[in-house]
Amino acid sequence: MTDVAPPVRPDCPACQTVVLTAEEERGVPHLRCPSCAGVFFTVEDLARYVEREAGDPAASTAFWRLFKAAVRDDVPSDGIRHCVRCTATLDRLGFGEYPFAILDRCGEHGLWLDSHDLPRIVRAARVNATHTSRLPRPDDQSFQKPEVGPAMVCPNCQGRFPGLAPDARCPACNVGLFRE
Repeated sequence: MTDVAPPVRPDCPACQTVVLTAEEERGVPHLRCPSCAGVFFTVEDLARYVEREAGDPAASTAFWRLFKAAVRDDVPSDGIRHCVRCTATLDRLGFGEYPFAILDRCGEHGLWLDSHDLPRIVRAARVNATHTSRLPRPDDQSFQKPEVGPAMVCPNCQGRFPGLAPDARCPACNVGLFRE
């Protein structure tokens, strides 16, 4: 477990006036804003949190895969938010697809997540882990591509699933799907 170092600039990057508090959830330390509920994690601690929250070790692997793709496509800083440890301006990352989350990143210290982004990251990793584990291997000769009908969409995690039956349930969150 990584100890959360005290912030150099203890005010919330989103609220900009509220002091962050050190907390621990699911055995993972982080800094939280008591006003907006945003959180600051190191990347390693966020991966550990995702795995524990999802209840699946494959979710951690999926998180790293999605995070590396997000870092590859990062957007230059907009100059609005700062790192709580070094005061550098945070870069923006688009994480996942269904659901999509925007992360603010200090390349040296970690990630700032708005309150609604943490559940989206967990869902994106869970969905990615579920779909990756069900994909056939390229050398699997017994796999035949199914007829693809209209895509089904999960109203909860926004996952898009082509070719499922109209009465299908989302493989990630077990919610009834609807036609796109």
